[in-house]
Amino acid sequence: EDGDVLELSNGDDKICVTVFRTKLFHTEFLNMIDNNRIMISNAKIRDYTLHNLSKFASARGLRESLRFNIAYGTDANTIRELFSAAIAEVVKGSPTAIESQYELEARGIATGDDAVEWALFYYTKEVKNIYRTRQLLREAVLKLSEKAGISLATPKLLTVNHEA
Repeated sequence: EDGDVLELSNGDDKICVTVFRTKLFHTEFLNMIDNNRIMISNAKIRDYTLHNLSKFASARGLRESLRFNIAYGTDANTIRELFSAAIAEVVKGSPTAIESQYELEARGIATGDDAVEWALFYYTKEVKNIYRTRQLLREAVLKLSEKAGISLATPKLLTVNHEA
């Protein structure tokens, strides 16, 4: 429907758009990042996976997640405190799309050679502000992690071949 926020994906390519106008042979979208208009033929849209972010399955809203690589050796409670502080800072600083009445969810979701991948889950009902909210949260996590001495950096590994 006109006004719906969609995430279109085709393989590795993802784009977040608002439906501007639907016509018989094509649909016009507004790119939420670049603020430009995109026209895609309706037949071509069938090749995309469509996620309608405007239609949520829960009264809480859309469950969003941001992912961060955090250095090994960082305590899980410290990470949860970091994420809680970031959400509190974003919510108090300006109007935001975060449904802050729901409890924070933070989970380690993957381990690797260099870091643990953590996800910060939150709910939003204002999907038109989804990118602004993501940007504000990422910035707050970065700023607070630097103050707390928590490394979000993933080091590059150097492999040395010792052939004689």
